[in-house]
Amino acid sequence: RLMPGEARGLHTRLAARYLRNEFDLKDKEIKCATAYVSGLGVYELYINGKEIGSSEVLKPVPSDYRKTVYYNTYDVTDFMQKRTAVAIVLGNGRLFPMRQNKPYKAPVFGLPKCRINIIIEYTDGSSQRLVTDEKWKVTAEGPIRANNEYDGEEYDARMELAGWTEVGYDDSKWLKAERAEIPYGALRSQMTPNMTEEKLNIKPIVTNVNGKTIIDFGQNMAGWLSFVPRGNAGDTIKIKYAEKLNADGTLYTENLRDAISEDIYICNGKETAPWHSTFSYHGFRYAEIKGMKN
Repeated sequence: RLMPGEARGLHTRLAARYLRNEFDLKDKEIKCATAYVSGLGVYELYINGKEIGSSEVLKPVPSDYRKTVYYNTYDVTDFMQKRTAVAIVLGNGRLFPMRQNKPYKAPVFGLPKCRINIIIEYTDGSSQRLVTDEKWKVTAEGPIRANNEYDGEEYDARMELAGWTEVGYDDSKWLKAERAEIPYGALRSQMTPNMTEEKLNIKPIVTNVNGKTIIDFGQNMAGWLSFVPRGNAGDTIKIKYAEKLNADGTLYTENLRDAISEDIYICNGKETAPWHSTFSYHGFRYAEIKGMKN
């Protein structure tokens, strides 16, 4: 269900869903473990605190859920422990689409959902399955407050869930997961490789235009800006994206029509690592930065 502050319409707003569970493995030698994961619309999977397929982004590849629902397959043998935590964070992707004011153009397939099967094979010939069911726990009270392919992503670092992907995390206040209706499409193994992130090795040009910091990356691209946030707890940093500049050097955004194309980061005051959006990306050459402390 929609939570307070979430909305459908021209500018959809929906927080990411965080799900987790812990399992006790058999006290046997593991031959191999294979994870089959369908996270819709987009997902990041973790086992015992480690991201699976960490070089991949915005997975699985898009599909028409009325025809095809993709799942990805991973060898997770090296990630297994006697007590194993499995966790997944779900973004909207095109399942809960960017615009819902014209449903005949963008069908709505409900809230983000997932199906996970991890098959563990032991050397003695026996096996064990770790699956998604109503024993899992779920919350929408995590740091990704909104994610939208047109409008961007909002991340509140004050709401980070430290250790939520690891064994022993206290999820007693989380909700119980509910069995969800699956889309009509056939469940199929994804043959196409997932997208991967590639760093752009250029030195951008930084200018100040009418008190605004504008960064020129020299070429149009699809992606996001990664940065180490600087600010006090509660400070807001905004990154606005565009492909062109106006004559006065400010961002040209008329071609975006009603898309906001802006990432928002709210500081917790303890940042040391780079951040970038997880479930949204932008077509841009220029970025305008607001709220970053020197």
